[in-house]
Amino acid sequence: MHILHRDFSQVIRLNPSNAQAYVNRGVAQYRLGYHLGAIADLQKASEYFENQGKKVAYEKTLDFLKNLRQQISSVTEIAFF
Repeated sequence: MHILHRDFSQVIRLNPSNAQAYVNRGVAQYRLGYHLGAIADLQKASEYFENQGKKVAYEKTLDFLKNLRQQISSVTEIAFF
């Protein structure tokens, strides 16, 4: 998974407005437990999708981001019991 994370980072370095690369890296970061990085990448992806006029991708990314935040919140709440 770390290799994929580096690959997505390389794609982003080469093409900083590649929204899909941010989504992919965000998913990889989430799976690695880097939740704040995942959220940041998904937020950046949604901004690029919106700016590029990709409405469906923008909305799906926002939905995914909302679900991710809820999952993280649930895990955090469980951890404090």
